[in-house]
Amino acid sequence: PHTHPAEAVLAGDAAAARAVETEHRAGAAALPRRSSTWAAHSRRPRRR
Repeated sequence: PHTHPAEAVLAGDAAAARAVETEHRAGAAALPRRSSTWAAHSRRPRRR
């Protein structure tokens, strides 16, 4: 379950907030690679 950092902080769980923040950063770092791969695939003309 993905929790918003602010929600974790409000809950008083600093460790969870840090873990979620790290997860978001890791996801953001992986996004460009994934999107570029999808872009390369989408550039190929699709034959029906």
